[in-house]
Amino acid sequence: MYKLKSKNMSVADIQKLHVISTIIHELRTPLSVINSNIQLLENGKDMMGQDMQTESFGYCHDAIKMISVFLDDIGLINKINKGIVPFTPEIKSLDPFIRKLVKELGSIKSNRSRLIYRNENTDIKLNFDTKLMRYALVNLINNALKFSKEEIIVSVEKYRFGEVRIKVKDSGIGIPKDDLGKIFEIFYRGKNTGMIPGTGLGMSIVRQCMHLHGGKIYIDSKVGKGTEIIMSLPYEKF
Repeated sequence: MYKLKSKNMSVADIQKLHVISTIIHELRTPLSVINSNIQLLENGKDMMGQDMQTESFGYCHDAIKMISVFLDDIGLINKINKGIVPFTPEIKSLDPFIRKLVKELGSIKSNRSRLIYRNENTDIKLNFDTKLMRYALVNLINNALKFSKEEIIVSVEKYRFGEVRIKVKDSGIGIPKDDLGKIFEIFYRGKNTGMIPGTGLGMSIVRQCMHLHGGKIYIDSKVGKGTEIIMSLPYEKF
């Protein structure tokens, strides 16, 4: 077995190898789940009851969905980095957009009664791309739901100096201080995430979405106490 010597490789080449290695690692787990369950269904179908068969098919479907989401994220990052991601902002009311999204995510059985939406500025209109903004918010809210068992608060606040802030706050595991500066790196995951599912792509895409909107993203987090993520967007009256 040959070992590549990093001293003979450029930084770009090393980064590419790291990306390829991470992609292989992230795909291996769901592919293993699919493979093992297909083998089980092929070889032991006669001994499996209907419930066990349904369960195995369910694992396969979940794994396929995981791969699909992962590849979609890779594709979106690639388009953003190349500057070819469709960006079609339009002036829309922010409140019904977020309210509908929170209601949709809150309708999932495991999320019921956990999502709280607060907004006293229901008249705000912003110029935003609904597809990218939806991706960013869904990612932040799903992260909060994954890393916290308590209530998640989604709020909108209008600040002076032409700024609107969308906040997602949880009381979950928090982000270690050493990880905060790396959280937007592609494939990076916090040291305390353990076996909680995730690819480390979402936060990088969220930040890119904010940049396309001329906005910024801030994180305030303490281990064991929770995380508040703030999307700051430029605001002017329409």
